[in-house]
Amino acid sequence: MITGQPTILPVGTRVVTIADVRSRNGYVEIPRGAVGIVQRAPTDGSHSYWVRLVDGAELALRRHELATLARFQEGDATPTPGGRLLFERVILRVVVGSRAYGLDIEGSDTDRRGVYLPPAETHWSLYGAPEQIDDEAWQETYWELQKLLILALKANPNAALGRNNSCRSAQRRPEGPKAALFLGASSAARAWRI
Repeated sequence: MITGQPTILPVGTRVVTIADVRSRNGYVEIPRGAVGIVQRAPTDGSHSYWVRLVDGAELALRRHELATLARFQEGDATPTPGGRLLFERVILRVVVGSRAYGLDIEGSDTDRRGVYLPPAETHWSLYGAPEQIDDEAWQETYWELQKLLILALKANPNAALGRNNSCRSAQRRPEGPKAALFLGASSAARAWRI
């Protein structure tokens, strides 16, 4: 066996997708974390595996898109959370930090925080939805809706997005106004505990 070459997985191996499988137009057809069984194995590392998923769908996947179920469950093959497509699921975006309070100076960056609502398929996968997604280059952090609700119920002041009147918010999806109802939950929980 040549060092550095991935082992060919035998037929019958239970596997997990560690990368989203996208359609030609960029939509996620099969999210990472989908479980399947290898039906046909390639003869070398440059060809694809034929995998049948638990829902009956069959598709060709490359070795770098797969992990064995056992290694995945042990945590050795955890996929990177997030992904650019989750940024399209942002339902509330607010400016926070110095710009939100009018304390910015020339050269101040713009920090954004908000909430995203992941697709159901992400929740149903073995990996689940990441608690937050970050874009460090643009100073943006978005929490999954469940995390925001838990922070608000614990009266965590970080959950008070958009409390300052000078905050600018942008709603990208129709669910945004519904999510805005939860912004007062932090204040309500804090008042209840006092």
